[in-house]
Amino acid sequence: MNKDIVPELLEEIKNAFVSKSKESKILKEKLIKLKNKKADHIDSNEFAQEVGEILSSALRENITEEILPDGKIYYNIIDRVLNPNLKNNYDIINDYAKNIQEDLNKKADIELKAIDAEFNQNRVDGIVESVLKKDDYSVMINDLCSSVENFSRAIVDDFIEKNADFHSKAGLKPIIERKMHGGACSFCKPLAGTYDYEEAKILAKTDLKRNPFARHRHCRCTVTYDPRNGKRKEIVHSAEKHKALDEKRDRIDLANRIVDNKLSNIAKAKALELGYNPLPDDKVVNILREDAEKWIKTLSEDEIKAISKYTHNGKDSDGLKLFEKINGMLEGRYIPKDIKEKEMIIRNAANIENALLKNQLKHDIIVYRTEDFPESLNEKVKKFLSTSVTKRGVLGNEANVAIIIPKGSQGSYIEILSKYKNQREYLINKNMDFIEIYESGKNYIYLLKDDKNER
Repeated sequence: MNKDIVPELLEEIKNAFVSKSKESKILKEKLIKLKNKKADHIDSNEFAQEVGEILSSALRENITEEILPDGKIYYNIIDRVLNPNLKNNYDIINDYAKNIQEDLNKKADIELKAIDAEFNQNRVDGIVESVLKKDDYSVMINDLCSSVENFSRAIVDDFIEKNADFHSKAGLKPIIERKMHGGACSFCKPLAGTYDYEEAKILAKTDLKRNPFARHRHCRCTVTYDPRNGKRKEIVHSAEKHKALDEKRDRIDLANRIVDNKLSNIAKAKALELGYNPLPDDKVVNILREDAEKWIKTLSEDEIKAISKYTHNGKDSDGLKLFEKINGMLEGRYIPKDIKEKEMIIRNAANIENALLKNQLKHDIIVYRTEDFPESLNEKVKKFLSTSVTKRGVLGNEANVAIIIPKGSQGSYIEILSKYKNQREYLINKNMDFIEIYESGKNYIYLLKDDKNER
């Protein structure tokens, strides 16, 4: 049995991170500016960059080719190392930005508290997946380190966006400023400038090339918001002015709803172009639920238990969930800790596969998913793929992938067996191929390719 290197590795990375942080002149300078209430969000960006580089350096020094099993990184190593360290970076950077925002709010006579950025677990999972696809050690470690630095910078972007949104809803008019630093690339140059937040909000959802919050891996641009630069909206009391303000907000809400529906509308249009007739949104859940009730009656007790356990989000003692272990092993990025666990994973995967093979999808449908790296679907997907038949059921911030699933495909609607029924989950069988049929900005549409339904 291979020695579990993670506990010792975590301790060494922590020690290196603490030591380098204490030695950092940049961090000392930024903390002094914060203490003297002279810091702004340029400092937040530079603070985040330094914290990201310190963690990147600590990882590079300690995750060496020599200590890795066979010189390779595996899921049960990188996932357990990366999650706590990126969460620690998030806590440090978010706290620094939050203190600055509190000071800026007071200077602008705005009696509002600063709002925390959300910890972006999807982004972390995307880094893990990206790293595991790199077979060469040097390529892997470079990918890991640059991703860690990018993740750290993006925490400030998320924080700025969150607080600007909060201020906009409170009746202010936030102005977002994006600045280039160093030799900006062709991606970044057109994005530099100032934006009304509501304009930036719509661009972020509709046009990746004009999204002021967008950031490529090595991007060093800064995104800032100073409430003193945004004019207060007039506090009005007349019914006429209240009505005008409400109408403006209604127009913004309508625009956002149109943006949110863009992916599903295009997916439906593409499905019809290809000769498919997907179930309508208001009927898909009830129809699939009825079909699932009949399908479940054909399943064995072991098959039912396997699917139910797969959907449960409880973690084992090693911090991993069953679906992470199953999919990790299917993709060759998780090594079971012993023979007993390996047999358990194989058994559950076989039961899930057999259960899904027993279902005959009777209708064309469209499902949704959040993917940090949508292009990964262009390769054979070896794992089971969780999706939702509604955009509201998608895990993560927002669906950016729609998949057209023709009738007869391998998979099933598993809400009845799921621990989390509101996800409206449709589970696609393992070893499936997908065809990319549309891409625009951050939105992707795929067609599930199945020998049974090729047209």
